[in-house]
Amino acid sequence: WNISGHNSWIESYNKLVKLKEEIGHVDISQNHNYRRLGGWVHYQRRLYSRGEMSEERIAKLEEIGFVWRKKGVVETWMTRYNQLVEYGKKHGHVDVPKKNPDLGGMQLGRFVLEQRKQWALYQKLQQDPDFVTRKRKELKKQGAKTMLKKCNMTAERIEMLERIGFKWRIRDPRPRRKN
Repeated sequence: WNISGHNSWIESYNKLVKLKEEIGHVDISQNHNYRRLGGWVHYQRRLYSRGEMSEERIAKLEEIGFVWRKKGVVETWMTRYNQLVEYGKKHGHVDVPKKNPDLGGMQLGRFVLEQRKQWALYQKLQQDPDFVTRKRKELKKQGAKTMLKKCNMTAERIEMLERIGFKWRIRDPRPRRKN
């Protein structure tokens, strides 16, 4: 798109409005689902932060709930948690499938999956505080490029999730075969 052109700005803005109608918000990134539009959103944030955006465009974006700053980890966690609460109210449970069309789609399903992973890491660290350090050293010796994520789970988050009926382990619904 021609970033500076008025018509392309309106076209991208209208796409963002349509997306908000579909997913309920406009706080998107440049992930595989929204690569072009996410790039446009990122560029709008950059123009705004430099003071290079017209008052008219600022007002139009703010009308639809545009987020000027990307949220920090805590705010993003709370946003997803609140979406999970809403999902639970609507569906009677918070067992969100990975691919979920409600309340942010994939992000909410990924959030649920990530909470389970973070909980498992939190449990390991409660038993063995040096687990991550030791594991990272092992991976480095093996030449692995991926490192363990930092544990962002807290006792408070565990309590909040459990309060809304979050299940840390999901059993496979398929019956197991007996040999």
